[in-house]
Amino acid sequence: MAKTIGELAIKITASTAGFDQKIAGLGKAGQKAQASLANMARVIDTSLKVAIVGASVAMGAFIASTTKIGAQFEKEVAILGSIRGVTKASIEGAKELGKFEARARQLGASTAYSASEAVIGMQQLARAGLQTNSVISAVGPALQFAGASASDMESATSLLASTMKQFGLQANQASRITDAFTTIQQQSLFDMTSLTDAMRYAGTVGASFGWSLEQTTASVAMFRDLGLQGASAGVQFRMAMMKLGKPTAEAERVLSKYNIGLEEVNPSLQSFDKIARRLAKANLTFPELTTIFSARAAGSMSQIIEQFGTGSEKFTAFMDEIQKGQGVTEKTYKATLDNLSGFTDISKSAFQELQLTVF
Repeated sequence: MAKTIGELAIKITASTAGFDQKIAGLGKAGQKAQASLANMARVIDTSLKVAIVGASVAMGAFIASTTKIGAQFEKEVAILGSIRGVTKASIEGAKELGKFEARARQLGASTAYSASEAVIGMQQLARAGLQTNSVISAVGPALQFAGASASDMESATSLLASTMKQFGLQANQASRITDAFTTIQQQSLFDMTSLTDAMRYAGTVGASFGWSLEQTTASVAMFRDLGLQGASAGVQFRMAMMKLGKPTAEAERVLSKYNIGLEEVNPSLQSFDKIARRLAKANLTFPELTTIFSARAAGSMSQIIEQFGTGSEKFTAFMDEIQKGQGVTEKTYKATLDNLSGFTDISKSAFQELQLTVF
């Protein structure tokens, strides 16, 4: 198909490029021909020459664009293959890459993201160590997460992949992750960037204490809602919980003063809200909180503990919303497409799929 179009474009372009020279070479006959053509153009209100040139230019632009789109897609697939350690040179490698290509083009034809963007997302998942079928399974939820978060595929899949590694979750849990993250973005100050920055520090610590993805996400959101930037929220959460997990001798003395057993505030044994409520009952002073949590995290923990002490249900609300948020990512993604801009994005991706078919 591409060869036929290319040959047609070359023939049209070559013919029109020499149009004036050929007519001029006919001498007086050519002059008469030119005059006749001019009269004809005036009668039908168009010029055959202009039409031919216009068609060839449009054809050339389409071919150039198609070549660029096709080459970019092949490049991204090759990068994905290098990450997976396979090429089309072997039968098995060609089969595996064929699966990736088919899934990417399916998504490109039916969503607001192009096939190349889908492959870029697959690259991030593959870098996390996911096998072929797992990558193919997880990329759909990742795409919806990107759309629901008004983000790009690379950012969405990077966060999804790192979270799966942190909490030891499989590809069939991808929707669980994206639903939790979509919900917390809708309920707190988090957006994709700040959430990614926060989970970079909070995810590993939460998982190491045996906390669920949901509890960890809700806990670090308490810090974000104090107005902290994403990275600061994650760092202060990590620092506070690690201080409780292994308190200093001075911190133990402070806790003992208020008859707080170490097991009552140990993150390996207690949830975030139980720890905060237990500390709130003790009514510790700020210097005492600084001794327990360090100067950097004491301010944030002081405010969070005070919230629990005054009966705030924010943490509980976060957890409740996350727990009942199944399917929220898909719903949000579809809602973002229910407008002219979304229709345009889908149409653009579908047209690129047409170009890949021609390529």
